Amino acid sequence: MIRLRLRGPGGLKNVAFESSATAAALLAEASQVAQSENGNIVILAGFPPAELKLDEADTRPLSALVQTGDTLTVKPATTAPPTTAPPATAPPATAPPATA
Repeated sequence: MIRLRLRGPGGLKNVAFESSATAAALLAEASQVAQSENGNIVILAGFPPAELKLDEADTRPLSALVQTGDTLTVKPATTAPPTTAPPATAPPATAPPATA
């Protein structure tokens, strides 16, 4: 049994996972604690806190990522707005000076 504390925007939640649990199980539980509807979250572990890189297809055992008693900080991921270059505008065309 792996027992963890998940700290999120809504407070602290104690959770327990079976020894056979995978990283995907942690991600599912952490999404609820982070109050993220789309599952786009950041999980920080250790000291100093470092991001755990997880996704739904992650089959690594949870015991390879964390230890019983660890406190993980979870929060919705902040995504930077896409950077788009302003549209290129050509300088106005100028007619060559008229020669007489």
